[in-house]
Amino acid sequence: MKKYHGAAVNYWNTRPFIHGMDLNGLKGKVEIQLEVPAICGKLFSEKTVDFALLPVGALVKKNLCVMTDYCIGAEDEVYTVALFSPSSMDIIKKIYLDDESMTSVLLCQILCKHHWKIDVVFESGKIMNLKELAPDEAILVIGDKCLAFQDKYQKWDLAIAWKEYTGLPFVFAVWVAQDETIKEALHDALNESFQLGLEDIDLIINECHQETPEFPFSKYFKENISYSYDEQKRKGMAKFLQLAQHFT
Repeated sequence: MKKYHGAAVNYWNTRPFIHGMDLNGLKGKVEIQLEVPAICGKLFSEKTVDFALLPVGALVKKNLCVMTDYCIGAEDEVYTVALFSPSSMDIIKKIYLDDESMTSVLLCQILCKHHWKIDVVFESGKIMNLKELAPDEAILVIGDKCLAFQDKYQKWDLAIAWKEYTGLPFVFAVWVAQDETIKEALHDALNESFQLGLEDIDLIINECHQETPEFPFSKYFKENISYSYDEQKRKGMAKFLQLAQHFT
């Protein structure tokens, strides 16, 4: 069997996928490079890799080949993608963006315009350098960085807001192939691997908890993240890609 090269975002929620590939004996047939989202997108667009777990923000205005029945999504609360502010939504005039995730930035912009209907100025930068927020400011925070803001400010979970606006779940990332041939070659093996990884979720939770004890991993993996790329998630992703075209 030909060896295939892939790329995936180096986040906690990717671990069931990687673990499953190891369990299923794909290590010799599939080589996965773990990177930040921007590098994953670059490797795929330059065709350095055969397939990738790509943030859906990288799919805007592109016709890419989704290759598995799994994704990184949220049916409701996602917990780790949120807007924080000392004030109510109608007071906010400026939002600092965590530019680590283009998908979350696009989602925030869509929600500001269509759901919250607020007119704000967006500013990108290193959010952890901010000491305090003014009353009319908010900040978009991704990942475990949310813990630093959790008890300090009001919080709006972006996946909850998306569900309120559309009635649909949100998809943050999907597996895509360079072409149908690669999809056909890997589709069944990857689906089987990812299912194995998810069946071993308690092991992954324990490993993550040892690294970051203060984070609620059991709730995160079992309640917040939804891995099945089902019909509702397909509709949610299509809706996002349609709306995001106006912000890129």
